Amino acid sequence: MKNIIELIGLNSFGIESEFFLENFLSSLICVLIYFATRYLFLERWLLSYSQLLIAIFLPAVSYLITSIISSNIALSLGMIGALSIVRFRTPVKSPFELVMYFIYITIGITSSVNIVLSINFFLFYVSVLFLLKFFKFNENKHYSLFSELSDDSSIFLSMELTTNKKFDIPKVLVVNKSFAEGKYLYTLKSNDLTSLETVVDNIDQQEIISYTFDS
Repeated sequence: MKNIIELIGLNSFGIESEFFLENFLSSLICVLIYFATRYLFLERWLLSYSQLLIAIFLPAVSYLITSIISSNIALSLGMIGALSIVRFRTPVKSPFELVMYFIYITIGITSSVNIVLSINFFLFYVSVLFLLKFFKFNENKHYSLFSELSDDSSIFLSMELTTNKKFDIPKVLVVNKSFAEGKYLYTLKSNDLTSLETVVDNIDQQEIISYTFDS
């Protein structure tokens, strides 16, 4: 690690080279984990831009906090008390979402101690993803089999929006799209109500004129 730091030569710019490099690598590892999970398993809650920002900044913040409190017991106890009042108010869309957040935090903490352990975990995580994908252990494997769904078993979402939208959500099919009187009209179909609710949640409320669910 020291050889890499000397090669980059960030010290000449007044930058804490080791801190910068390890923090950068921890965020990079989490971003790679984010994209690997997103493209291999099409988790719908990962499709938002905010999830990418979380993958970048959550490990960086964890690394920074760990670096500050690692050599100060009094500050460590104070930080624990301060962080204990932090709460996530956003409803969790998937149990795996909490696992991902914990992975980001763990990588940030681990990187401040031994960046090699974080890299080893990344290789382990991606290997497991590829194995699961290879053996088709994917709950979204019926993503494109909408032809097997009858209208009687489907739920429809009708929306009027002020802007044009492209929907790429697992288990959701756009069956109709039109434009009239300055409004974009959409009809989406799914056999999963939660997936349709996710569509509505991911749209800025100011862009929604109206929406209804029909079975």
